Parts: sequence; C-alpha cells; structure tokens
Amino acid sequence: MALAHGFQGDRPYISTCKGNRFYIDNPVFDIEESAHALGNICRYGGHSRRFYCVAEHSMLVATIMEQLGLGDPFEGLMHDNHEGYLIDLPKPWKAAISDYSPVELKLEAACRVAYGLTPVITAGCKTADLIALAIEARHLLPNKGDDFTWPDGIIAQANRFRDWHMPCWAPELARDHFLACYAELRNGRGQSRNV
Repeated sequence: MALAHGFQGDRPYISTCKGNRFYIDNPVFDIEESAHALGNICRYGGHSRRFYCVAEHSMLVATIMEQLGLGDPFEGLMHDNHEGYLIDLPKPWKAAISDYSPVELKLEAACRVAYGLTPVITAGCKTADLIALAIEARHLLPNKGDDFTWPDGIIAQANRFRDWHMPCWAPELARDHFLACYAELRNGRGQSRNV
C-alpha cells in the first residue's frame, strides 16, 4: 500500500496528484498540482451550504481586485496558492494552533516569490479577500456572516457585488477555470516562466 505522505530521513513530504514529492523545507511549486488541490479543498472547513472550493474563492478575489482597482488580479488569484500544498484551515483554528502560522507563512512567502509576487500580501489583496469572505458568507454560510466582526467599509464594498452568482463548481471544473484564469492573468503580466 502506497502512502500519501512520508518521510525521507527526517524530511517530511507529501505525494502530489502528479506523483511528485513536495517537501516543505524545499518547496517546488507546480500550478497544475496546486490547481487540482485547490479545486478539491472546500472553504469553511466544509461547513458551507454547498461545496465551494479555494480555487473558486481565489478567482473571486482576483475579480474583486480588478473591478475595484485594488491591485494586481494575479496576486488575488494566487494569494492562497500555498494552500494547495498545506490546507485551507479556518481562521479561528489558525489563531488557536500556534505552530501552524509560522509554517504557513514560510510556505506562503516561498510561493509568492516563486510566482513573482511581493513576499508579503498587499493591503489591496487583504481587502479583496475580506470582501470575498463577506460575499461568500452571504451566499454560503447559514449565519450569512451576521456574527462576524467586519472592518469598516467591507460590507459596503461587498454590497457592490450583491448580484454575484456563486457557481460552486465541481472540483474538476474549478481546476480548469483556475488554470484558464492563471494563463490569462500570467500572460497579461508579460511573464511566461513555467511554475
């Protein structure tokens, strides 16, 4: 029986969907691998009304950044790309598990550099991510985000997307849409490096 993860000496790794070994201490990113994983990872720890994946969330953040002029839509698409190799852990658990954040931040920074982004998320992308959360909560969470604490202006900006349609794609379709969006936005930046 093959293991989905293992150790090579003291180095932990996971086996990817393409059969590669991904080492967290020497990450090599592959957009097809991460798109596949992000299409399979459900947001909100799976506690949404319908399956809604990180790949679809990332495309929403890219759209918000573009439509509201908050910065580079490519950053919005790629802001959670590292989660394709780690996981999308709900924010309250990230705060509660003290050992998780340093690992995530290190992998996120490496991923951002690999794809030509600033090492740290921009303010515009953080804002777009919160706007996406408000939109998603309205459509997908039983409490609609009514008990969340929102920074000033986020709900007003999310209301600009009141008619946003949440397709809630199946994993394979989300992967394909994500890869198409990646190709479009990456080419728009004049970069052709294959990562």
